[in-house]
Amino acid sequence: MSPDIVSLKRVSVIYNVCHSREQYNEELFYMYMCHFVQLHIRLPFDNFTMGVLRLLNVAPTQLHPNSYGYLHVFRLLCRSLYIRSSRECFLYFYNTHPKDPITWLSLVSRPGINILDAYSQSFKRFKYDFFRVVVKPASWSCSFL
Repeated sequence: MSPDIVSLKRVSVIYNVCHSREQYNEELFYMYMCHFVQLHIRLPFDNFTMGVLRLLNVAPTQLHPNSYGYLHVFRLLCRSLYIRSSRECFLYFYNTHPKDPITWLSLVSRPGINILDAYSQSFKRFKYDFFRVVVKPASWSCSFL
């Protein structure tokens, strides 16, 4: 993650990750700490991850952390088979499953066409530690949202 592209700012527990950016002039979004520490997600996102997030119409914090495991492994599987990973192909194998009330969106294997085992890591209390990712103006052409 290049410091000239983004800056990460730890956000206090009091602040709500769902707040809009009304008080900020910068382009920004939020990411949970587990995205960086446990899932090793790097910024900027690759085109495949961005494509899936856009097609699902979700922000990075709206996709449940367990679902990022599916994205990552699917991308690696395609790469190892010399197949271009595409969001449409990925979403053929995975369906969305919103929590009730809708706070996070989870990805689940479609019945009968399960290609990967479920990612079983349990992310307890993940929603309390997050960063505000501020996108610097010079990097607006990079894939973030």
